[in-house]
Amino acid sequence: MSEELKKCPFCPDGIDIKLFGGPEDKYMQCQECGAIGPGNAETEAEAITFWNKRADSRVAELEEIEEQFKNLQMHHRNAIETMRFMNLKIKRLEAQTRWIPVSERLPKAGKQVFMMDSDTRYVYVGSMNKPKEWWYYCVNTEKTITEKDITHWKPITLPK
Repeated sequence: MSEELKKCPFCPDGIDIKLFGGPEDKYMQCQECGAIGPGNAETEAEAITFWNKRADSRVAELEEIEEQFKNLQMHHRNAIETMRFMNLKIKRLEAQTRWIPVSERLPKAGKQVFMMDSDTRYVYVGSMNKPKEWWYYCVNTEKTITEKDITHWKPITLPK
C-alpha cells in the first residue's frame, strides 16, 4: 500500500502535486505554486515520503508563525484598546479638574466649588448664591463677592 500524498503547504488547495525527475532522481512538485520537494528519491513512493516529511515540517513551522502573528495582533489590539481607555480616562479627569472660565459657564446655584479671585489669585471654597453674586466662607464668616471678582471656578471632587 502506498503512502497518501499530502497537500502543498504553500497553496490554498495544494492538491495538484506531480512526480518529476529521471530514473534515479525523482521529486514531487506542486503545479500551483512550483514548490519542489527534496530530490534524490529512487522511487515514486520514496519521493512521496520525502514530500510528505517536507510538508509536515513546513506546515508546522508556518502554523507556528501564524499563531505567533495572531498573538501579536491580539496583543496589539489589546494595547490599542488600553490606550483608548486610558485616553478617555485622562480626558475625563482633565475635564473634572480644569479651571472653568465664568465666561464659559457658571456652576449650579448653591453647589460648592473652588473659585479664583481675579485680583489676588486666591482660591476660595464657596458657591453662587444668586446670579452674579458669589459667597464664600472665610474664618467662620460668610462673605459675598461679585461675579467680576471671580474669573474661574472648578468642581470640588473628592478622592475615591
